[in-house]
Amino acid sequence: MRVDRIRLDRFTMDFTDASISPTFVTRVEISDGVVRGLSSDPSAHADFKLNGSIDRTATIQGAGKMNPMNALRYSKVDLSLKDLALEPLSPYSGKFIGYRIDRGSLHSELSYRVEEDAVNGNNIIYIDHLNLGPKVDSPDAVNLPIKLAVALLKDRNGRITLQVPVIGNVRDPKFDSTTAIKSALTRTIKEAGSDPFATIREIDGFKGEDLRVLGFDFGFAALQEPETQKLDALAKYLQAKNTLILGIAGTADRQMDGAALAGTLPAENDASDDTPSEAAAGETDDEHLKDLAQSRAQAVSTYLIEQAGIDPRRVKMKPTQIKPEADGERATVEFSLSVE
Repeated sequence: MRVDRIRLDRFTMDFTDASISPTFVTRVEISDGVVRGLSSDPSAHADFKLNGSIDRTATIQGAGKMNPMNALRYSKVDLSLKDLALEPLSPYSGKFIGYRIDRGSLHSELSYRVEEDAVNGNNIIYIDHLNLGPKVDSPDAVNLPIKLAVALLKDRNGRITLQVPVIGNVRDPKFDSTTAIKSALTRTIKEAGSDPFATIREIDGFKGEDLRVLGFDFGFAALQEPETQKLDALAKYLQAKNTLILGIAGTADRQMDGAALAGTLPAENDASDDTPSEAAAGETDDEHLKDLAQSRAQAVSTYLIEQAGIDPRRVKMKPTQIKPEADGERATVEFSLSVE
């Protein structure tokens, strides 16, 4: 059997999912689609090309080759989707991620190659201007830091870019492309939520790892160079990510800060404005160390608000910490990132 050419002209499919609340309804239209070279010959490769739309707004384009008798034996498929509005997908987002969608659009570029049972696929997903709406109480929602991940993954233009490769063998009973894509997306969200600073690209010479903490000389609470430069870089990042909240936790080290406050550790900086905070002639108690840790955190907060222009509502003071011994060569203020 051989069919030289099949053409789809204004092919329409209406889809309704009543298993979810509220009911989801959409329409897919193929305005022009052509398949050439359909054949029962197992070695035949049919060519296809299509153009269409979803709900008359999002556009679909696709092209490729495949074995019509066994698409998992040989396929070459490229498919693009542009300008898919995400608000209508709120029934699904509420059920599976626990939030409705107020705004956002999806674009994707999918490229798959299947040959001799081996799958090599690449999914590039772009999400523009995603705003999550009200939280939905759903027992099926994933337990992931969705809002924080969205805030972290957006670039300065409000775009989230995700690249998800899919590699495997169709004969492997453990291989499932849908599961592979879901696992990759879940992993990206988990990593962003558990280690927010790792998502930060270099800013003014500082990597995300550099921006986790700010250093202070033992016994002192005054900001010095290059720490103010680091704060400037952090402020630039916060200005680009206007939904993030910065947590500031001042710390003090009982051993090294305690010795400095007691006058038994030589100061590294003799500048007139770098005097020890709440210095004591004898032993230093925890109250003095707490005061020192709080002074460090306050110095950072004041700089970010007054010098760098960060909205005070986006700077949150966290409880101070007294550490039994130093983690490094300097005392620190530690930062965290969150969303409301």
